[in-house]
Amino acid sequence: MSRSKKMLGCVFVIAVLAGALWGAWKCSSPSVQPFSSLRPQGGQGSPDLTVRFLGAGTLSFDDGETAIMEDGFFSRPSIFSVLLMPIQPNEQRIDASLRSAGISKLAAIFVAHSHYDHVLDSGLVALKTDATVLGTKSTANAVLGAGLPPERIKVIKNGDSFLFGQFQIKAFETPHSPHPTSPGFIDHPLHPPVPEGDFKVGENFSYLITHG
Repeated sequence: MSRSKKMLGCVFVIAVLAGALWGAWKCSSPSVQPFSSLRPQGGQGSPDLTVRFLGAGTLSFDDGETAIMEDGFFSRPSIFSVLLMPIQPNEQRIDASLRSAGISKLAAIFVAHSHYDHVLDSGLVALKTDATVLGTKSTANAVLGAGLPPERIKVIKNGDSFLFGQFQIKAFETPHSPHPTSPGFIDHPLHPPVPEGDFKVGENFSYLITHG
């Protein structure tokens, strides 16, 4: 093969790789538009009760008087950011997400576990919405690092139950999926930007939400 053909081949391969990387980067930050909402059917529950899926693990619950949220993860850094550099909340995306969903005030944010894709934004979202955060000791350290006051953090135990308006939140310790990344616990307040691996999984909780 001639030298010029080899060079053209190398240029082609580089161009394909660059295009693939650019495409992956563009597609790795999901939309912040609300995906869907659900209202009670058949006369059950409050007619004003709405549950909205906001992407990733984030759900909002609103009955017209009280609103609560799971996780509150909106920054969604690209996989390249997560792998190659320290990460931190993206305040612009958080503000856009809350505005798009029409959310200005939350009574509580309950967090499943303390991986970045659950807890990264929880402290800042709580600060912006006057919410109390419910979660593990690892979650508490993550949101303390975001500046959330200790009196607005509740460390949960298996079977704990909390009441916010007509919403009752009951916590159950449940297994994470097998072999989670970043095992261990967050034992000190995290002050982003920090590497993704600093967001240790801690314990994992599921929540039973009942209303009225």
